[in-house]
Amino acid sequence: MLSFSPLSLIGPVSENNDIEKPDIVVTKRSLQRVGHYSTDEPKLTEMTDDGMFAGIRSFQDEQKLSIDGRMVPDGETATLFGKILGTKTPRTFVAQNDRKNDEPTDEQCDHLYWNVDIPTCRAILAKRGKRGAARCFHTATFRYSLCLRGRPMNELPPLDTWVP
Repeated sequence: MLSFSPLSLIGPVSENNDIEKPDIVVTKRSLQRVGHYSTDEPKLTEMTDDGMFAGIRSFQDEQKLSIDGRMVPDGETATLFGKILGTKTPRTFVAQNDRKNDEPTDEQCDHLYWNVDIPTCRAILAKRGKRGAARCFHTATFRYSLCLRGRPMNELPPLDTWVP
């Protein structure tokens, strides 16, 4: 079993398909954290842009992957993001902050996703298999996206850990 989790995507990310909005935000933040995406916007948007796809291609080129500008769940690009970001996210104390409306910092969102939600989903994956963990990974991605968009931590939906 992997000692890390691929970047959890709900669906494929490419210029030629409709992309789930949480996947857009999570992709932009992941690219931002590895130095392949920047924006002047105060918050990451749920709209695709040329910079996001250029960032994917640039990351793939840097990492010697096939350069196609797309990511698929459990694909080589998403897997490498998980390997890099899963070990790069410091364990930080997720405390209340003094920001407007208790808006979380990006670092708090990174911590929640990589150090809390993803390990929980990985444990479900190990115990109950891929089908059992799918809902957990999807809600982790959705929660991460909402958090990065400024939703206060105490208003995030719960992580879906129920396995049918």
